[in-house]
Amino acid sequence: MDGDPARLESAQEALRECEARLRCLYDSGMIGICSFDLDGLITDANDKFLSIVGYGREDLEAGRIRWEQMTPPEYREADLRAIEELHARGVETPYEKEYVRKDGSRVPVLLGAALFDDARRHGMAFVLDITDRKRAELALRSSEGDARAQAAQLEAILDAVADGLVVYDRHGRTLRSTPAADALLGIPAGERGGPVGERAARQYEVLDESGHRQTAEEMVAYRAAVRGETIRGAVLRIRPGGGPPRWIRASAVPFVLDGR
Repeated sequence: MDGDPARLESAQEALRECEARLRCLYDSGMIGICSFDLDGLITDANDKFLSIVGYGREDLEAGRIRWEQMTPPEYREADLRAIEELHARGVETPYEKEYVRKDGSRVPVLLGAALFDDARRHGMAFVLDITDRKRAELALRSSEGDARAQAAQLEAILDAVADGLVVYDRHGRTLRSTPAADALLGIPAGERGGPVGERAARQYEVLDESGHRQTAEEMVAYRAAVRGETIRGAVLRIRPGGGPPRWIRASAVPFVLDGR
């Protein structure tokens, strides 16, 4: 500071403002904050941190809160990597771990820390309780698992359906067809994906009860999938691949599934 009283006073004022902001965050209860040493002792902590780990201030003052003792064995390696980073850089990349609370239960946290002395033996850490986020992730995974199980059940049901059933998207492309439908329409599995009207008109002829051969746009599936019409009980004669004709009764209902 070159002995300049004005510059010294300005620096001290800036330091006081910084300490006041830190104290405001410390007392706010928004995040857990603690001071620690690399021997494993928590030397100071705000009420939020104590609440997260389930210890009281008397435990803190008696030196009974040790971060290495609160760390489950499976997170020791992650802690060692964080300590190596602290020694090398003075700060660590925030990472997730768990603490064992005083009552033996576990709490998932997001932890970040920095060392603040030249000897790099003492530091300060922030700790966020991420219990709610972990519960939400677990619920999502469970929901996805249930959805996959339900989809598998639906597939099994569709495969067992005796009648032909085909699901098209709004562009007329086949999303799903039952084995009975494939056999009835004579459509190889590898050719299911084309536009339904064009494909049907190309692969087989479709005639209504009057004997009129339908165009692609007149076909039941096209009218439901593309135009949104509901058709029930249309009697049609089809001739798949030039084979013998078959009489069928066709119905089609439009619906929305995943925006399709």
